[in-house]
Amino acid sequence: MAAVGTKGHRRVVSAKDLGAAVRDARRSQKIGQEELAELTGVSQPNISRIERGERPATVETYIRLLEAVGVDLVAVPRS
Repeated sequence: MAAVGTKGHRRVVSAKDLGAAVRDARRSQKIGQEELAELTGVSQPNISRIERGERPATVETYIRLLEAVGVDLVAVPRS
């Protein structure tokens, strides 16, 4: 799992970390993969692979998935 920073922010360093962030946000919103697929147009099998880190997705797909579960993808400069 990715490191969690202050204010609930999560440091993501790989596609696997991003997939885990999607999964955790989806679960916290009590949304199933099928429902997320309907909300985003991303197939349920692809969501499953993305969440497990087996299939990297485009930035646009990660944004669609995260927005559907109420999470913003934000780039923060390293300090």
